[in-house]
Amino acid sequence: MNFTIMTTSELINHVRTFTWSRSIRQLHVHHTWKPDYSDYNGTNGIALQMGMRDYHVSTNGWKDIGQHLTLLPDGQWITGRDFNMDPASIQGWNSEAFCIEMLGNFDMGCDAFGGIQAEAMFEFCAFFVMQMKLNVESDVKFHRDNPAADKTCPGSGINREWFMNQLAVKIQALSLPPKEDEAWKLKAVDELAAAGLLNQPGMWKDKINEPMPVWAVLTVIHSVFENLSLKNKYR
Repeated sequence: MNFTIMTTSELINHVRTFTWSRSIRQLHVHHTWKPDYSDYNGTNGIALQMGMRDYHVSTNGWKDIGQHLTLLPDGQWITGRDFNMDPASIQGWNSEAFCIEMLGNFDMGCDAFGGIQAEAMFEFCAFFVMQMKLNVESDVKFHRDNPAADKTCPGSGINREWFMNQLAVKIQALSLPPKEDEAWKLKAVDELAAAGLLNQPGMWKDKINEPMPVWAVLTVIHSVFENLSLKNKYR
């Protein structure tokens, strides 16, 4: 099984061009519970994904890893189950569903959901809800929404109303047509992110009309320099 790590921009582009052979009627939201933040060292995402797959297949007896995507604490994504297969996600609700696992234990007193990981989650989910024409209130499901689940998933520390409000706000922002003088800026952010020269494109877009601090300019210049250096190295 080949798992791929992607940025949010890369994942969105992948989903846009993916050939779907099934309909998507629900988006399922989970936390992994285990592994959690303490297990992630910034470089072992694939290893943790493989561990989850082994457990799902060998212990649970599933055909493959249960989830379609895993979201790492640093905002990167790892592909999982074939997008055209129903997930092993929420009993009774798996048909025509798409499943995301957020790496972490978000029960109260454990890992705190927020920062880069939350930004990536809301950016992708907002895109996905719009792309699949889903309804936030009825079609986006927490695991614990199922009366038979008997779980806190995606964690008792994540308030459902807050999560859905944040998602709705992000969808509304994406639905508004950009002002004419902003369009080229947003396009530039997408292109820089796709080229690997810019992280957290959602943050840059949110602040697209703010003055750019010197450190931000230097960060972009440094990324460009590193990218060019790597290309020259392997010529």
